[in-house]
Amino acid sequence: MTGWAALPATVILAVNTALAPAPSPAPSGALPPAAETTLKEIGSVRVTNDVCKPLLVSAGAAVDYMLDDNVKIGQAIARMRTIDLDSNILMKTHGAHELMDRFVSMRQTAVAGKAEMQKFRAEAQTVADPKQRAALLAFANAVDGALERQRKLAYDVSRLAVFVDSHPAIDEWDLAEIQIELQRANVIQSPAGAPLVPGYPYNMPQTLSQVSADSAETLQERAEPMFADENDASKRIEPAFSGC
Repeated sequence: MTGWAALPATVILAVNTALAPAPSPAPSGALPPAAETTLKEIGSVRVTNDVCKPLLVSAGAAVDYMLDDNVKIGQAIARMRTIDLDSNILMKTHGAHELMDRFVSMRQTAVAGKAEMQKFRAEAQTVADPKQRAALLAFANAVDGALERQRKLAYDVSRLAVFVDSHPAIDEWDLAEIQIELQRANVIQSPAGAPLVPGYPYNMPQTLSQVSADSAETLQERAEPMFADENDASKRIEPAFSGC
């Protein structure tokens, strides 16, 4: 099973970025206490040097944004499957505004996450060990990949909102009238055989609610690579911080 039905298996990067409070001075010759953050479902990343602490903070913030957008995208898909956009003009207008609000929120979260990864990349470039620097950047690529996919998914929702806003609603009465007209066209066009132009049920238009439900399935499919990026990031975070 894939997608949001399997979301608990993919949300494995939740990061608590609060570093340990400043410790009391260590006895002479003792190793300094490590700042620590917990990675749910993975273990712990321990930071013992000042170079890695900003990396940990930026990584944690970016992952928090990424997981927050996972939830927002899942909520948008669920809503798109059930939203009523055809009962009347008020429902259609309200629905279009709701979809656009979801786009704005999803996009803002993804962009904020990408900004944190920019900070992370800048800090990663200061790491002296080329092997660790490469591991940090590989982790950044995976997280950035998921965030960029989330940003694009947000724009998919915006395109649906624009479509809804610019097309008329089709209620059950409209559908009944269209069905009658298409059935009549069949009779008129095919007195002795098949219709010249396919009529009912082939040319029945989709309602806006049906378009939204179909768009939800497309969005679900387009989200699958995002989960792959997140799983890739989960595999790369321990090697990235192994030198910290």
